[in-house]
Amino acid sequence: MLCERCQLREAMIHITENYGTSRDEITATTKRHLCEACGEEYQRESEQYLKQQSSHLQAEMSKAERAAAMQQLRDDVRQHMTDWISRR
Repeated sequence: MLCERCQLREAMIHITENYGTSRDEITATTKRHLCEACGEEYQRESEQYLKQQSSHLQAEMSKAERAAAMQQLRDDVRQHMTDWISRR
């Protein structure tokens, strides 16, 4: 199987990401198949984007507001990484 991103090298890294409102309620699963080089880039991009976006979370948020913001953040990261894969 070829890498989803570069379409040049063999996919050696297989990532499964589960999304939902809690661990007990998975609403979506994303599978990625990447070569080692793209896998390393994926990890760096994912961490950088998450760090950048999580700065919007505020300590004074209520528990419900924080849970909603975390869910939105997970959805945003998932979409960002899907777009990142397709940009090659």
